[in-house]
Amino acid sequence: SYALMLALIANDRQRFERILRWTEDNLCAGDLTARLPAWLWGKGADGTWGVLDSNAASDADLWIAYALTQAGRLWNVRRYRALGNVLAQRIVAEETVDLPGLGSTLLPGPQGFVLEKGKRWRLNPSYVPIQLLRGLGSSTGQAIWEQLCRTSLRMIIESSPLGFTPDWVLYEANQGFVADHEGEQQALGAYNAIRVYLWAGSLSPQDPASQPL
Repeated sequence: SYALMLALIANDRQRFERILRWTEDNLCAGDLTARLPAWLWGKGADGTWGVLDSNAASDADLWIAYALTQAGRLWNVRRYRALGNVLAQRIVAEETVDLPGLGSTLLPGPQGFVLEKGKRWRLNPSYVPIQLLRGLGSSTGQAIWEQLCRTSLRMIIESSPLGFTPDWVLYEANQGFVADHEGEQQALGAYNAIRVYLWAGSLSPQDPASQPL
């Protein structure tokens, strides 16, 4: 996802297309319109390369969808715009959930983040760059992206009341955001969390979320 974005920034259409083709062939079983990209690729125990975990990662999906819609706009390639919009729709359908007391919220992936149905969920503040949510809302015209902006802003701010963001956070129906002491990172702020500051720092000062962040 980052490679696609960097190829777009470099105005390298040939490399963008090669990365997109590899992603579709290897992470989407040959069809980006049919499934979300698998998040983990690598060398298996038998020495062959392939998908090691077919679950998706919503932050990567957001970056891919955003890169595609912007490539379609800047390079005037209808196929890129269409692919980006289809992926954005799939993100909404498969990677969002309506949380009680919060609203439509982006999950880190389609599987494994609902800890107790209707009660507890695991979320990641670094997965929701506000600028991407705004951009996808503009390209798709869907109101839900503005809702995701609002819930994402609340997640980032309310999960870090002292200004230090955790890698992972829990949302509980009756309590709101609480520290995630159950996960691997034990509520620490490390390689995931640093992206929260990066996305906030690179957000346009004119964006309504800039000052609160």
